[in-house]
Amino acid sequence: MKWRDVADGDHWLLSPLLTAPAKKQVLELKARAPVTGSLLWILSSGTQSAGAVKAIGLSQSAILASAESVNRHLKSSPRDHWLLALPTYHVGGLGVLARATLSGAKVSRLPGAWDARAYWALVKKEWITLSSLVPAQVHDLVAAGLECPPSLRAVVIGGGALSVELYAAARRLRWPLLPSYGLSELASQVATAELSSVDGPAARGRSFDYPAFKILSHVEMDFRDKRIFLRGDSLCRFIATLDEAGTYTLEQPLRRGWFATEDLGEAAGPGFMRMLGRRDDIVKVLGELVSVPTVETRAQIFFAKAGLKGAVAVLAVADARSGHRLMLVTDSDDSLPRWQNAVTAFNDQCLGPERLVQLCWVPSIARAELGKIKKARLLKDLGF
Repeated sequence: MKWRDVADGDHWLLSPLLTAPAKKQVLELKARAPVTGSLLWILSSGTQSAGAVKAIGLSQSAILASAESVNRHLKSSPRDHWLLALPTYHVGGLGVLARATLSGAKVSRLPGAWDARAYWALVKKEWITLSSLVPAQVHDLVAAGLECPPSLRAVVIGGGALSVELYAAARRLRWPLLPSYGLSELASQVATAELSSVDGPAARGRSFDYPAFKILSHVEMDFRDKRIFLRGDSLCRFIATLDEAGTYTLEQPLRRGWFATEDLGEAAGPGFMRMLGRRDDIVKVLGELVSVPTVETRAQIFFAKAGLKGAVAVLAVADARSGHRLMLVTDSDDSLPRWQNAVTAFNDQCLGPERLVQLCWVPSIARAELGKIKKARLLKDLGF
């Protein structure tokens, strides 16, 4: 797919991996959504199974406003060469095409399914300078111990929160990561770490402090009780939703001039922000606030270093005594004693509320295409 293939008219960018129930719902949603002749409709990355499906209606000008701002932030030029390793029916991949169109940069695409070693080899072979990945892909590069080829000057990380631990592990392997905050409703990233965080002698040292995010030039950001509010030229026109009961809603996202997100953050100096997580990802355990994604990433790194195989997820389950308890779920075939010993070792270096108090096995841990674990489905499968 090239940018010109989606630049004019109404287009629905659909994943070829949609389940049959999800595809049926999406087709019904498409039949009810307005026909404007000028919007790109992109499904929320969570649209993978029966349940509510959500589509974001973005104008071409919104996508290009985002692309222009990101190019400015990355100082991109025709000398750059992007490696596209994300699907173009989500804003992460589509944004790469739009940025290259505006800057004149070359784009190569990773063929086939995601493979960390194939990605690394292509970066070396094609002398890639820019790329964009999600945290699950960074995890795979780190787990494989692959050191970044010298041509790559920046890798924007989106599609979910990148933990401090995973960031430091990747930076030790010289990957020039720029963590970012973005969302489909604003056509990609709205705040991104600066290039200076991976440039110069200080950035090449052994201390890898997690950077604050520079708020990009095409948006304004406000914080109200830590909740993030946004407005800017890249904001979508419509949000269309069809729930599992068949109820259709069509929203125009602005409320009193601002779009209210479900994300939490805070100012980190003039023009900078720091992410605090999603409103539904932070839970109370024994009266203390715990970030479930942070514990999960620590667990994934810890158990991988311990040589344990299989996927790992951390779920917060309601608990009458402690408010919530953290449950470790894996699809590993390693033995129970190995896991019990590893969980004990992990808990020994955790604060009390962050400890894993339950261990469960499932045949497989389902993920969406961008690597996000389908936690609602996992909880349902486990009977919660």
